[in-house]
Amino acid sequence: EKSRHIAMMRWCVSLLLLWLANGDRWRGVNGTCPGTAFKRQMASNVEQCKRRCEALPDCQGVSYDRQSQNCSFLAGAEASTETPRCFNEHHVEVFVMMPLDLVSIDGELQEDKLPAIWSALVTSKADGFMVDVWWGITEPEPKKYNFAPYRRLIDEAKSRGFKVQIVSSFHQCGGNVGDACNIPLPEFVRSLPDIWYKDAEGKETKEYISLFADAVPLADQRTPLKMYGDWFQAFRKEFKKELKGEPIVEIMVGLGPCGEMRYPSYPLDRWSFPGIGAFQSFDVHALKSLRIAAQNETFMPPHVNYNDFPQDTSFFSLNHPSAYVSSTGRFFLDWYSAALKQHGTDVISIAQKIFKKVRLAAKISGIHWWYQSPSHAAEVTAGYYNTNSHNAYLEIAQVLKNAGAEVFDFTCLEMRDSEQPEDAHSGPEELVRQSQAAAEAAGLHFAGENALQRYDQSAYDQMLVYKENLFALTYLRMTQALMQPENLQRFRCFVLAMHGDQSDCTIPDNRQSLLQRSAWLPEVKEMAADSTSRCKENRGWLIFGLLAFVSAAA
Repeated sequence: EKSRHIAMMRWCVSLLLLWLANGDRWRGVNGTCPGTAFKRQMASNVEQCKRRCEALPDCQGVSYDRQSQNCSFLAGAEASTETPRCFNEHHVEVFVMMPLDLVSIDGELQEDKLPAIWSALVTSKADGFMVDVWWGITEPEPKKYNFAPYRRLIDEAKSRGFKVQIVSSFHQCGGNVGDACNIPLPEFVRSLPDIWYKDAEGKETKEYISLFADAVPLADQRTPLKMYGDWFQAFRKEFKKELKGEPIVEIMVGLGPCGEMRYPSYPLDRWSFPGIGAFQSFDVHALKSLRIAAQNETFMPPHVNYNDFPQDTSFFSLNHPSAYVSSTGRFFLDWYSAALKQHGTDVISIAQKIFKKVRLAAKISGIHWWYQSPSHAAEVTAGYYNTNSHNAYLEIAQVLKNAGAEVFDFTCLEMRDSEQPEDAHSGPEELVRQSQAAAEAAGLHFAGENALQRYDQSAYDQMLVYKENLFALTYLRMTQALMQPENLQRFRCFVLAMHGDQSDCTIPDNRQSLLQRSAWLPEVKEMAADSTSRCKENRGWLIFGLLAFVSAAA
C-alpha cells in the first residue's frame, strides 16, 4: 500500500510540474487545428509532441496521430502567444455504405433489414452511413419525384444519432464489381436513342448518359444537365431541414458509372482485369465534338480493345506515328480528358448553386492497374490523363475545387502493391499518395473508400496507413458477412483506430491492435487514472503533495 501511495505521489508531482510549466497554454480541439504543417517528427505521445512544439518559435499547434505516432507542428494556428496553442489527436469519421438494394426497384424500403443494420452500426462505433438515392427509383416519371423510402430512412438515422452521406446516383445499379441489384435509369430516358456512351465496336453502355449529350434536349425538352438540376431542387425541397447537417452532412454528386467521375471504360460484360479498357467516344455527339475540335470531318478516336495490354496496341506503343506521345495522340487525350472535366464542372456547379452550404463530394476511381507503365493506359481510357507530363488527379482536383466541391473521394485505399499480379504493373499505394497530394494542393479534403469488399486485418491496416491525411472514410459495405461476430469485431477495432480512441480493442485471431501496441500495461493505466483523478482535485493539494514528497525525500 505504501509503495502504491509513493507511486501515486510521483504521478502527482509529474502532473504538477507539467501543469506549472504549461499553465493553460494548450487547448484541445475537436477536429483539425487551424494552421499549416511545417515540420513532422515521431513522438511517443501527445504530451511529448506538445513539448517539442513549445521549443519551436513558430509552432502554434500540433496534430498528433496516436497510431502512427506522427507529430505535425502547425504554423499560424494562433496569431498571439498569449492565446493557448491548440492540439488535436486526429479523429477520422467512418461511414458504412448501405446495401445497394436497401430500397427496392419498386420504391420500397427493406425495413426488415434495418434492425440488424442499426445494431451493427452501433456495435461498430461507426459515425454514420452512406446511401445511394437512385434516380431510377426517385423519378419514375419526368419531374414526378418519390423520396418516401429515403425520408423514412433519414428520419430513422436522425432519431438514432447517425450522420448520413447521400449519393445522387444518376447511374444504374448493376454491371459493376460488387453490384447485387438491378436498378436501371428512369424509363423516360432509358428508351431514348443516341445519348449513350459507345465504343469502337458500336456497343452502347446504358449505365450513365453520355456526357457528350449533356446539352442535348431530350423527349421533354430538358437536357440531362437540366434533369440533374431539377432532381437536386426536388431533393433540397424534401430534405431542407436535414440538409443543415442533422443528419445529412454531405452529398456525393454522381458524375458517371458507379457514381464516379470517369468514362465507363471497363464494363464487366466486356472487360476483365487487367485489360486497359476502351475509349468511350464513338457516339454521335462525341464524334461531332471531336471533329469540331480537330477541324477535321473524318477524325476518329483511337481503337483499342477492352482486354488489350498496352503493348498489344499501336496507340499505347512508343513507336507508332499516332501513338499517345505523338501530337495527334496528345490532341485526342487533351480533348477526351477535358470533356470529362467539363462535365464535372457543369454538374458540381449546378449542385453548388442549389445546395449552397451543404458539403459536396466527388468520387474518383482508383484505377491502379498499368499505373506503373509509362502510358497509364487504363487510367487514360477512363479519362484520367496521367501521362505525357500531366497530373490527372491534380487537374481534376482543381476542377472540383473551382466548381464548389469540398471533398475529393478516392477508392482502393485497402490495396497493396504486393497483392497485385506482376503483369498488371499496378501501383495502388503510389496512386493513393498521388491523389492525396493532389487534393491537398487544390485545397480539398481527402476522403477514401475500399474498392473491394474485404474483412481482413491486412486491408484495415493498409487503410490506416493513410489516416493522417484522411478527412473521412466510407467503408464498402454493410453485408451479412460484415455482421458476423468476428468480422464485426475486427471492423470495430478498425473504426476505433480511425477515431484515435484509447479504448483497448482485441482483434480476432489474437493479433494486437494498433491501439494495444502503444498502450500502457493495464496496472499502470489503472494507477495513472486513479492518480490523475486525485491530482486534479485542487492546486493546493498538488503543492502540498510536492512539498510532502520533497520532505520525504530529504
